[in-house]
Amino acid sequence: MNLHILHTNDVHSELQSYARLARGMRHLRDEIKQSPDPVLTFDLGDHIDLSNSLSEATSGRINADILKAMEYDGWVFGNNETVTVDQVVWPELIKRSGATLYCSNLHFSTSVPNLASGRLLSYPGVTIGVFGVTVFYENLLNSLEVPASDPLPIIWQVARELKSRGAHTVILLSHLGLHIDEQLAESGLPVDLIIGSHTHQFLESPLKCGRTWIVQAGKLAKAFGHTTLHFESHQLVNVTSRLVYTTPHTSPDAAVLQAMNSHSEQASAWLFDPVATLAAPLMHSLFGESHAVNVLCDQVRRECDVEIAILNGGVIGAGFRAGVVRRKDLSAACGTPMRPVIMNLMGEALWVLLDQALDMRVIAKQGFGFGFRSHYVGRLHVSGATLYTVMQEGDDGELIEKVSHIMMNGVPLEPDRIYRVAVSEFVALSSTYPATKGAAYQYFRQTLRAMYGRALADPEKVRLGAQRRYIQH
Repeated sequence: MNLHILHTNDVHSELQSYARLARGMRHLRDEIKQSPDPVLTFDLGDHIDLSNSLSEATSGRINADILKAMEYDGWVFGNNETVTVDQVVWPELIKRSGATLYCSNLHFSTSVPNLASGRLLSYPGVTIGVFGVTVFYENLLNSLEVPASDPLPIIWQVARELKSRGAHTVILLSHLGLHIDEQLAESGLPVDLIIGSHTHQFLESPLKCGRTWIVQAGKLAKAFGHTTLHFESHQLVNVTSRLVYTTPHTSPDAAVLQAMNSHSEQASAWLFDPVATLAAPLMHSLFGESHAVNVLCDQVRRECDVEIAILNGGVIGAGFRAGVVRRKDLSAACGTPMRPVIMNLMGEALWVLLDQALDMRVIAKQGFGFGFRSHYVGRLHVSGATLYTVMQEGDDGELIEKVSHIMMNGVPLEPDRIYRVAVSEFVALSSTYPATKGAAYQYFRQTLRAMYGRALADPEKVRLGAQRRYIQH
């Protein structure tokens, strides 16, 4: 017997691309169903991404309906589902999707259907155990009161339980990332196949680590995986896998397109709701000081109740013309799902952070991870401080900008004093800024986008954002 598994991961609400991908996936699945072999379809998480305005407008319902249209057998929540989608809508999303949720390290109330102990699937001569886990960002999940726990001990427990319940073969649906999947396989985990995600690898063929095969199907609906488990009697003897790519010329799947279109009227109404009215254009600059980012930075300092707020310019992707700003405009300008991170930093570390970030190699670096949705990292922006800078000759003879002194509410920054600081998640956790590493931190519940909308609605806050924070001598 052969068991076929079609799998997607990290679609990140690239819905048009997914609609084209789905056509090929449905065609292949229909072909397999003409044979004696069984076929399963799984999504490994991060199908939803609220940087897509349609997903944001429907709180992910459009994604759930797409999964329903494609008749998925199972779904694993990724970090985008767990930390950007309100828990209130989780039960509805799971019900709408028609797919079984496999998340052994998420602990829900009875209102959320979740096969935490996995499931046994019986085929002629073979019993398959299936379970899933999602990545555990402990600090963030705890801050959001998401009922989650470390997946690593749970993986061992559930895998062994499935074996003891009669599974000949165990499949782990993992939203942990390839490096974790490899470590688990090499440690002797009693799992035969790991279908992975989260780190966006395009694995053209399965990796074999110890006794375990690992597969993963890339990102952004560019491909889906077709993995086949080959059995002799009840013994798994081999696993083969390939990626099936789509092209921009492929026609979309009709059922997926219908699911998307069913939300168009509601989404359009939501997206055209006004957020603010601007009396003048609000300018944005990634490489210089940005009025747009200053407005958001001020709002972060107010709402987080900190002494200084620091955001990298890349959290904003565009400015605004004068006139009405609608939800769709806000989403386009601030596409990130990031939240502020609050930490205590010594004055000396603050100085190092702000000084090193003036390096154009840092400002013009391409950002990645931690909810980053723009391109360039951008200049650091501050609220609650004024930075005075000078141009100096660097080691290579070029002129570079350096901090000469920093004033905090009219008082010089004290190197030995601890300051309460709010920064973007990217500034706190990315390797781009070594000065923040090792500092204890906590997440603020509100997203930067929600805070930005509130700031834009207040003309006085927009006006104050024009006050310059960098003064060059």
